[in-house]
Amino acid sequence: MAAGGQRQVTIHVPSGYQKGRPAPLLVLLHAYSSDAAAVDDYFHLQPVLDERAVLYVVPDGTPDRAGDRFWNATDACCDSYHSGVDDSGYLHEVIRQAENRYTVDPRRIFVVGHSNGGFMAYRMACDHSDTVAAIVSVAGAMYDDARKCSAAHAVSVLQVHGSADGVVPYQGGAINGIKVPSATTTVRDWATLDDCSLSPASARRLDVATDANTPSGSSPLPGAETRVLTFPPELQGGQRGPAMDRAGGGACSGLRRGVRAPPGRLPPLTSQTLTSSDTKAPRFGRRCAEVGALLNLA
Repeated sequence: MAAGGQRQVTIHVPSGYQKGRPAPLLVLLHAYSSDAAAVDDYFHLQPVLDERAVLYVVPDGTPDRAGDRFWNATDACCDSYHSGVDDSGYLHEVIRQAENRYTVDPRRIFVVGHSNGGFMAYRMACDHSDTVAAIVSVAGAMYDDARKCSAAHAVSVLQVHGSADGVVPYQGGAINGIKVPSATTTVRDWATLDDCSLSPASARRLDVATDANTPSGSSPLPGAETRVLTFPPELQGGQRGPAMDRAGGGACSGLRRGVRAPPGRLPPLTSQTLTSSDTKAPRFGRRCAEVGALLNLA
């Protein structure tokens, strides 16, 4: 089934899908100069999503003047030729068409993005927080000026970033002369939006970059190379917000700023995963149980 108007996108329907039974929806977004087929192969999520009866959409960005597909996510990434294409509106329409054709659980609509797709995942959380329950950004970032984010509802966030990333620097920097925040600043901004503590707590370390888990062109890293930081709930007048500990995530209440999850949605999680020394994200098929737990796919 295709949706999205002029840009056709296929909605993968899991074998366990039952009409009338609300199913999660996951949207996967590719990096700059990549495409839907490449990111689908790289993340290898479809088998586990089929097993968990998750509707799955992998759309394409538009090609720029150089022929490279991109998402118009933030001022830093990646509408280099200033086309002004409304990718936020387009992806929202893709989600709406999926909801019109299938029984989508409105509490479990998720966006996962790589690099430019990660920037776009944050854009979707900012623009459509009433629709998107959670995002995962792999080597993406927020606006440098968080005031440009108009989120009115709490959104769960997982940021995954390699400390040796030379394209979207973990410590922040610039893309095309426009400032990009660090991974930690990006997550702190969402900790503020979601009313989490601004002081992260370290959780267990993960051994992600293994031989079986490392894509072609990368080398495995020894030991548990990945550090997880969580931004836990803050005390609110002596009361702690709803607690949850999934994939190292801490739940935040969203009370202080009046930012709340829509009815029925899980409380927000804000978490950051740091891979200590790698320039490429590991293949995610082996870690999707962690991501699935965070997103509450089951």
